[in-house]
Amino acid sequence: MPSSDSSGGLGKGKVTLSGAQETLLLTLFARAKDAESSRPILNDQYALDIVSQIKDQGYDFKRTTAGGPTTVMFASSVSMRARMLDICTERFLRRNLGPATVLHLACGMDSRSLRVKWQGEGRLWIDADRHDVIELRRQVMKDPDTGKGEY
Repeated sequence: MPSSDSSGGLGKGKVTLSGAQETLLLTLFARAKDAESSRPILNDQYALDIVSQIKDQGYDFKRTTAGGPTTVMFASSVSMRARMLDICTERFLRRNLGPATVLHLACGMDSRSLRVKWQGEGRLWIDADRHDVIELRRQVMKDPDTGKGEY
C-alpha cells in the first residue's frame, strides 16, 4: 500500500511502493522507455512523466527492470500491445456513437484514459483495479479531461 508524506507526487505525497505494486512499474517503465526511443511505437508521454516523478522521489527503477536488450524488446512488446488496444478502443467508440461505458479492468498504471479519444455526451470511462493501485494512481496520475463525458 502506498504511503504519503507532505512532498512530491503531484503535490499528493511521497510514493512508497511494496509488493504487487512494484510489478505495476514494469509496464509503466516499458512505455516510458518506448517514449524515450528515437522511433516510439506508443509514445506515451504520460508514462514518461509518471516515471520521472517517481524517480524524483527516490524510487530506483533498477529494482524492477533487468536492463539491456531485454528491456528494449520488452518495451517494444508492451508498447505494441498498448497501441493496438488504443486503436481498437478508439475504433469501437467511433463506430458506436452516443452513450458508452468503457470499463478498463485491471488498469494498473496504464494511461489509456489520457491517450484515447473517448470523451462525449453520455460517455463514461471507468479505470478499475485494486484499492491500493487506484490509490497509487491518484498520487501520481492526473484525471483525464472528460469533455462532456464522465470519469
